[in-house]
Amino acid sequence: LIEEMIESETNNKILSANTLVKKANFIYQGEKKLPQSRFAYLPLYYQTPDIFRDLYPIGDKYRISVLGTHTSGDEYKKILEEIKSILDVSNVIYEYNGKYFWLMEAQQSLIKTLMYSFTFTISVISLFVIILYRSKESFAHFLTINIYPILIYLYLIPLIGISLNIATVMSFSISIGLMVDSTFHLFYERQKTDSLTLIHQKTMLPIFWSNFILGGIFLLFGFIDFLPIRQFGISMSILIFIGLMFDLIILPKLLRFNE
Repeated sequence: LIEEMIESETNNKILSANTLVKKANFIYQGEKKLPQSRFAYLPLYYQTPDIFRDLYPIGDKYRISVLGTHTSGDEYKKILEEIKSILDVSNVIYEYNGKYFWLMEAQQSLIKTLMYSFTFTISVISLFVIILYRSKESFAHFLTINIYPILIYLYLIPLIGISLNIATVMSFSISIGLMVDSTFHLFYERQKTDSLTLIHQKTMLPIFWSNFILGGIFLLFGFIDFLPIRQFGISMSILIFIGLMFDLIILPKLLRFNE
């Protein structure tokens, strides 16, 4: 009954000792169902090949394999939650296993590590800003210009169909380095002059063209079939273009450059 519920809720196939017995019963009796008696169950089970009995033992180490096609991380989590709810209601003691399960667990662990790395990077760079400029206002401007592009991108993720995975999370740390570079250029120029006209040709145009070309190159990754690379390229491109907009449109206003 539990296996039938899992199969029904997840829309995936089930492979287990019961499945093997059903197939064996179909060969011998013409009925693809479990026998009523345990005494009939065991002979049918032991008629299956040894390799299958090793993979799907009966007793305390009973194993169920849920077979399906490749799916996204979010869909996979949903399937796990559906199975968990069925097993919890049935008071079954269980644990998850399998290559795909541990692959997803490893990916989640790497994503957390990358997020910690991103947070650490922001913290260290912010500390340098405080030390260099010794101004709470400069610190606030720095965070506004470099954090908001990432927050905007996180809002756009579900709208453009990109998932949070190792490749897309890694783009946060890489893009922050590119955005910070442009921000520091304008911070430095503000110490020398408050004229936007003077720094336009010398600083702002090079920032614009270098980031525009770089964002366009990353956008080309969007035509690659391999999903992680495609999403990484699109993520980098979006972050670079949003960061460029903040650096060239919003930051000059915050730094009070004269028109």
